[in-house]
Amino acid sequence: MVHNAKAYLVTSFFKTSVTHPRTYLFPPILRKEVLETKPTVGNFILVYTTSNFSSVIDVLKKINAQFIIYGVGEHLNEDNLIFKLPSQVGFLKDLASCQAIFATAGLSLISEALHLGKPYLAMPVKGQFEQILNAYYLEKLGYGKFLQKITKENIESFLSDMGIYRENLLKYKKEDNQKIFSKLDNLIKQYSLKN
Repeated sequence: MVHNAKAYLVTSFFKTSVTHPRTYLFPPILRKEVLETKPTVGNFILVYTTSNFSSVIDVLKKINAQFIIYGVGEHLNEDNLIFKLPSQVGFLKDLASCQAIFATAGLSLISEALHLGKPYLAMPVKGQFEQILNAYYLEKLGYGKFLQKITKENIESFLSDMGIYRENLLKYKKEDNQKIFSKLDNLIKQYSLKN
């Protein structure tokens, strides 16, 4: 995005080779609140969607599971669906205590979910390459599933494999933000001394 920068710091939840000599790869940056949160496993699936919500809701009604849903605005709660209005505190509390998450495939939410050990059903926003790549690696690493089509069968398949995803998530290396902050400090010192 920026040509001829002195350094490029890239965050990712998956490892990849770096070919540019001034590019450095780091674990995702996490909010302090996430780093301090102790996860539990509740009896519901957390859902976050900003698109396709009517088709998502129609399918979730048919599944024998409890869902807490953010991102679709105000709705009346229905049998297995609980709708919540936006709330950073409430969302983090639900993320920390859910069984799994079903959401779009943005890096921030995936990073927080993985840090908290939550299996992830990724529904990339259409045409967003970054989200497609994130969903692909979630599935490849065994942390969740890349949902290419919203169907009852696909969601139930994910739910039946949650134990496998949880087991794989035990191998996910949880890290704080220290590596990238240290590199930033070093780069600032290195380049400020030259000026």
